[in-house]
Amino acid sequence: MRKEIKIIFLAMAIAAIFSISVSAQIRVENRTIDFDLIPDQITADTYLPIEKLVDAGLFEVDKVSNNRYIVLKNNNYYILQNNQQLVRSNLRNRNLKYAPVVINQHFLVSVEFLEGFLNFNVRVEKGLTMPDRIGRDDQIEENLRLRVYLNDDEFRIYDKLQLSIEIMNTGRDDINLRFNSAQKYNIYIKNRFGRVLYSWASDKIFSQAVQNIEIEGRDSLSFEEEIDLNQFREGRYYVEVEITAANYDFDPVEKEFKIED
Repeated sequence: MRKEIKIIFLAMAIAAIFSISVSAQIRVENRTIDFDLIPDQITADTYLPIEKLVDAGLFEVDKVSNNRYIVLKNNNYYILQNNQQLVRSNLRNRNLKYAPVVINQHFLVSVEFLEGFLNFNVRVEKGLTMPDRIGRDDQIEENLRLRVYLNDDEFRIYDKLQLSIEIMNTGRDDINLRFNSAQKYNIYIKNRFGRVLYSWASDKIFSQAVQNIEIEGRDSLSFEEEIDLNQFREGRYYVEVEITAANYDFDPVEKEFKIED
């Protein structure tokens, strides 16, 4: 019954998007998207129309049919199909808990897909409240979420790329991360073809002592790094961050940026 009510509400929301004055905003990554009718809270099973996300420049799509879309982001693809939990990708096939749905000829994707597959940061900009946690696919049970923030997405050759790496414990219980050395993460910079041009850890020596770091409930662990960009040419690049914890399998997070002369 609850799902039926939500589907009915989504139909109303789609109809209202183009007809009622804006009353709320959602921020996905660095894009603000206006909505006229949306739920009081954003959760993993909140659905957003894919055309609004495309219009905001968050990714590109290849529309195979009204029931099937291919999402293209950072040289990766994700095949989404109406009411199908399986998402086929060039990275690896994974299942969604909340499958895409089609309502009134509009293709809707869940916040779970945006957060868990594209590693987007979805938050309230105006007019809504956020719950304590948005679920992810393979890390939802551990209550850990990896976030990476850049100081910008467009740079000059002599600028510095500043990264903020955050591991959030969205649960109430403390979580212990174990590392087999002093290295907690690695940072890669790739070209548009996926070739690794830079590895942050390649010229560093780390002690091999096992280290344990406890993240308290509702708290986070943060790291800051800065990379000189004068070693790269003008063009489009991707920075990838991986966490080297031995007892948790984090999916790498990738962000796109551009260097101009």
